[in-house]
Amino acid sequence: SRGETHSRSRQQPQHGEMPSSRVVPVHVEKHEDRSDSLVSGNSSSSDLESPSGTEKRASPWHVWRGWSGFPHDAYDGLSDRTKYRFRCFCKLLCLSFVIFLIVLLSCIKVVDINQQLLFKKSTGWYVRNGPFTAVVWPHERMERREATTVSQRQYVVIKDLHTELLQHHTTSGLFFLGPYQELVGVKEKIVLRRYDYIRLIDKLTGSERVVHGPQVVVPDPLEESKDGPQLCPVISATTSVLVEDRLSGLRQVITQRGIFVPVPFQKIVAVREATLLETNQFAVVKDELSGQLRNEEGPQLLHLGPYESLGRVREKVVLERGQYVRLIDSRTGAERIDVGPASVVPGPYEESSEGQQVAVHLTPATAALVLSMTSGQQLLVVKVGLLTPKPYEKVLEVRNRIHVLPHQAAVVRNPLGDLLIMRNETAGLAFFLQPYHSLVPFQWSSYKTHRVSEPGPKENVTLIDMRVQRLLFASEVRTSDNVKLRLEGIAFWRVMDVAKTVSMTSDAPSDVAQRVRNTVVHTLSGTSLEVFMNDFSNITAEASRRAASESFYSDRGLQLETVEVTRFESLENETSEALRTIIAESSNRINELEKAKSVNDISFAKLMNEIAFENHRTQLIKARATNLHLESSFGGEASGSRMMQRAGTLIGGLEPTLPSISERLRIYKMQENLKGRNSDVKTLASGG
Repeated sequence: SRGETHSRSRQQPQHGEMPSSRVVPVHVEKHEDRSDSLVSGNSSSSDLESPSGTEKRASPWHVWRGWSGFPHDAYDGLSDRTKYRFRCFCKLLCLSFVIFLIVLLSCIKVVDINQQLLFKKSTGWYVRNGPFTAVVWPHERMERREATTVSQRQYVVIKDLHTELLQHHTTSGLFFLGPYQELVGVKEKIVLRRYDYIRLIDKLTGSERVVHGPQVVVPDPLEESKDGPQLCPVISATTSVLVEDRLSGLRQVITQRGIFVPVPFQKIVAVREATLLETNQFAVVKDELSGQLRNEEGPQLLHLGPYESLGRVREKVVLERGQYVRLIDSRTGAERIDVGPASVVPGPYEESSEGQQVAVHLTPATAALVLSMTSGQQLLVVKVGLLTPKPYEKVLEVRNRIHVLPHQAAVVRNPLGDLLIMRNETAGLAFFLQPYHSLVPFQWSSYKTHRVSEPGPKENVTLIDMRVQRLLFASEVRTSDNVKLRLEGIAFWRVMDVAKTVSMTSDAPSDVAQRVRNTVVHTLSGTSLEVFMNDFSNITAEASRRAASESFYSDRGLQLETVEVTRFESLENETSEALRTIIAESSNRINELEKAKSVNDISFAKLMNEIAFENHRTQLIKARATNLHLESSFGGEASGSRMMQRAGTLIGGLEPTLPSISERLRIYKMQENLKGRNSDVKTLASGG
């Protein structure tokens, strides 16, 4: 019964049979048995058979009890409930062991060579790099991290979690992070060649450094390069580098030859090419600070300064002898003249709008009219040689000396408009037109051909001819018997008073021609054709005298000398045929007379030529005879002179050996005889 069980359990500690702690297993065991019986479907009475029944199946408890040496009598003396509790405890203990084993196996960590474990404990963090095998209990905070493979051209950027500072790791191989480090990234190292450089700027302090190759560069953690690697400029004899200091803002030109690497805070503004100036060139250079211009003359290799810019390259003005150039300063307006021969370099602000000009060559027959641009006055320069204008002077024109012959007259207009007559009747006159004076030209009609209609062609007249001039005219007139004729004639006239002519008429030849036509028409209109043909000369002379006596010409300063009709013809066919017949007969008679006279003249001229020819032949014969006589005389004299010279030489040479003159003459005669015989022998031998 339950009461007996309690009494027994309270009594066991008193008797020392079993400790009080063993009571629990008994209850557990009994409870376990119930559960087992329930599971197996058997009642509890089957497990509690009488001792005399069949033997019971071995339970784990019996096995454990036999193995551990637990006393049988103690277990058997337990109640069923205690046994049940005891069995439950044993099962729980086994289950805990299995769970512990499972947890233990799951906590075993195998770390490869490229891995590490980060342990995060309350006392601090630490890392353990592989390869290794370790047991990591679940209560431990752990993180597995892969190592970073770093090549020779890479570096690792890491961040310290405590200080937030960045660090770089540059060694190649496997890289393991520290306990308080974080991987930011893997970057490529900067490879600089021989001609490369890179500008690195610290983002924290703003400091700057420049690294040039050849080398491999790893920037500091907070350094960056906006432009990356750049090419170093190579400075030669024809190049320079313009740099600017970004701290002071000052510029500098580097001309030292070689590879140029800028220093920190130095900016390359430009790489300049030097300008080669030839001997005949110059360059205009502008100072960007002051705005002033200056000239640089060649030959040279021009390198500009730090604050200078090249304006333009121009050719020097090469002036030969007799040339000049006018230069005007665009700022002040000042003007100067440079005269050749010279090589002129204009000032930086000087310009020449006219370029090279040739000096005026003045002769005795020329003069130059010069305008002074300061006073506005004109000056006539009369000299012989080259005339180069001065500054602010301009040559307006070259005037020729006007030659007025005694039979000519010139009309000159002065600045006031008055007309001046330039003439010298006794001798020629030569003068230059003074400033503000002009020679008055006239437009006079030309009557070099016969014409009836007006107006005719004009010609310019600057010098009025005072001699008698010829004027050809033509006119149509009807005689008193109504025969229409065309007359052609010549009028001779001259200018007597130039002042009257200039003041009274603008075309003197036209006035004379018109007046002569009127006079001829008026004279012949009252004469018949028969009278005109019979008394042609007297009628023409009468018309001329009548025309010359008119005041029309004297009022205009003119004089009509004479009027002659040179040809006339009828404008009617019948009259023309009759006139042509009369004229043809008259012409034939005159031609026959002239022909006979020509034959006589030819015969007479032929006879005279023959007489002259014979006279010349007589003189030729006499001259030839005289020449032959003179030639023979001169030849004999020359031969005798040579013979006497040879005889004298031979006789004189024998005098020391033969003092006797007779002996010497005898030897000379003997020599001459021998020469004669030798000459005869040669003649016979040659067949002569």
